Amino acid sequence: MQEFCFSDTDETGSAEYDIEGEDYAALIRSCLSYCKYMCFRMHEDLAEPIPRRMLEHRIPTSHEITDFYTRNVGNAVDLYTVVIYPELFEDICTVSRSVFAWIYGWNFRNPEDPAFFRHDGSAFFYSVIHEGLCFLNVRNDEDVDAIIANKAWKRNEIRTANSWPS
Repeated sequence: MQEFCFSDTDETGSAEYDIEGEDYAALIRSCLSYCKYMCFRMHEDLAEPIPRRMLEHRIPTSHEITDFYTRNVGNAVDLYTVVIYPELFEDICTVSRSVFAWIYGWNFRNPEDPAFFRHDGSAFFYSVIHEGLCFLNVRNDEDVDAIIANKAWKRNEIRTANSWPS
């Protein structure tokens, strides 16, 4: 497994980055092709409701996804889980045209912190939008070359319990 991280700013804090346009489309298409579930947090007073189809495909959030979300993203209150469906790409683009617009704040009133989980419940992509971070957890048989071609994606080293130095 390889992990890649995308930050909305450079190390100096002077440059700003986003995943939008064709990069956003490639990311969402990859998430939809490798995953079974999408999760995001909702606020009660959203200015614009999310597409009705998303609510029609909502399912109870598993304990495993709730635990992952709580450990890696933040509070899992108001967490929505949606089963991937054929029109979801269109519905995601209706909500937002970029990753960092998935936030309730900074003049946006959108659902927050989208995450995508594979059939086995493992995370493929997750975001902590208020921190300006996105993560891809990629298996060897998953092709994300079109996504990580954007030089703002940086490879992280993933350590397992067996790989820590003694």
